[in-house]
Formats: sequence, structure tokens, C-alpha cells
Amino acid sequence: MALSPGGLAGIILFIILLHVAVLVALYFYVLKNPSKGSRFTVDDQHHGNFRWAILGLISLSWIFSVAATSACTFMKINMPTQTAWVGLNAYENPVDGCTRFVSIDNRNNPAFTFAVFNCLLTSLGLVGMVLMQFVVTAGRQQLWLCLRIFMYISLWCCMFTFYIQETVTCDVYECSLAGAGIAQAFNVIWLVVACALMFVTPHGDDTGIKTAQKQQALEDDDLNLEQNHHTKAVDMTGAVSLPGQELETETHLPDGSVQRQVESTNPDGSKTVTTTIEHPDGGKGEAEDGDDDEEHPTHGAVV
Repeated sequence: MALSPGGLAGIILFIILLHVAVLVALYFYVLKNPSKGSRFTVDDQHHGNFRWAILGLISLSWIFSVAATSACTFMKINMPTQTAWVGLNAYENPVDGCTRFVSIDNRNNPAFTFAVFNCLLTSLGLVGMVLMQFVVTAGRQQLWLCLRIFMYISLWCCMFTFYIQETVTCDVYECSLAGAGIAQAFNVIWLVVACALMFVTPHGDDTGIKTAQKQQALEDDDLNLEQNHHTKAVDMTGAVSLPGQELETETHLPDGSVQRQVESTNPDGSKTVTTTIEHPDGGKGEAEDGDDDEEHPTHGAVV
């Protein structure tokens, strides 16, 4: 015997209110104890990607919700002489095709009611996520809480659209899910994943676009620093003077004088190193160092 619409509505309302109360209590508990909130959230590096994933899942769920609600192939009824397809608000007419019910009493209530609320709440969730990712910078915390509640209730409404199989017709004939019903089953999966991500991802301090731009700017800065560091390392360790060229280095000494060292490579491969020290009073001192190469002794003159 099928459960009456009134009894089902009462049970569902109680379950939804109970779960929403638990989730709101958990939200304010984490809000008052930020140090304990890390146990309920994912790593910071995933927040931006998860919010974009939520937007995609809600968009997909909205498409499935509208399609399943308006289709006339939600359920397949196997009768002895024929097969019929029925939807939440329409049925398959052999002559006219998909035909809407002419009377509210003929609709598959309360399954159709749950489907309508599922579409409305998913639409609100989609609009809210678009605002979160592209527009809203102030009041994000309150909007994120509303989105969590809307999508959670939408999930329950989506699941209870399958109450269509508890109609009197299915007590007499064999009923099974048709194309739209299977699509609605996938819709439940999208909503479950979206709700799970929403409850482990914080609202964020800025829109998704600006957050992505800031992250890209930081990555570019890190790349530039790495390239500059690599270039300096090459200059420090890979500088080699070729024959006929000179390599000059300058060092500031503690007493204020400047030491300049010029290294030149002779045609025979030997090296000449000339060191000049400039004192603050204008005096100069020079010294010449030899090459360590045993086969090519240093040739040079002190000026």
C-alpha cells in the first residue's frame, strides 16, 4: 500500500528540517571555533578548483532537473497488452506524443511537487554560484550558507521524485525507470558530490575570477624569480674568458677601497690575472697573479 501524500510530506519535512538544523549548528560551531574548523575543510590549494567544480556540477544538475521534470518518459509501465511511458507531469500519447496532464489531480503527486522544488532550488543554487564566482565580494559568508542549505534541500527533493513508483498504477502493473528516470538518478549523484564539496570548501575571500588572477600572478612571480636565480647562478659559475677576451670582477673592501681583478686568456691558453686596488685617497696598487695551469705558465707584466 502506497504512503499517502500527506504522510510522505510530513516525513520528508521532518527529515529535511532535522538535517538542516544539524548542518546550521555545525556551521556556527566551526564559525566560533576556527581552530577546529580545519578538520571539516580541505587544503587551501584546492579551494578555488572545488568552487569551480561546484559551479559545473550545479549547472549539470539544473539541466538534468529541468529535463527530467518536463519529460514524459520518467517511468515505464509494462501492461499485458501494451507498454506505456509516464512522466511527472506528462504521458506518452500514442497519437499526439508527449502530452501534458490536463488536470492537477492527474499529475503524479507528490513526485511532481518534489521535482518542481528541485528545479527551483537548483536554479537558485546556480544563480548563487554564478554570483559567488563572478560578482559578489561582500557578504560571501552569508550567501555561501544559503547555497549550502538550498542545495541540500534540493538533493532531498530530487531523491523523492522517485516516489512516482509508489502510485496506484505500479501496485497493479510492473513499473521501472525509463530514460528520464535514469537521468534523474544521475542527477542525484551530481547533487551529492556538489553538496559534499560545498560543505568541505569555505566561501573564499574573493570571486573565482579574481582568485584565479591572483594565483596566476603569484605563479608568474615565482617563475620570474626562479629564472633570475638560474641566470645569476650561470653568471657566477659559468663565466669563462675566451682567448683575446677579458673577464673583470670588482670587490669593495672593508676599508673603502675597491679591488678590480682582470683575467685575460693568452693565445697559448695561459691566463694573466691583474689585480688593481683603488684607495679612497686616490692611490692605486697593482699586483699580478699567475695561472695555476702547469703546462701554460702565466705571462703578464705589472704596470
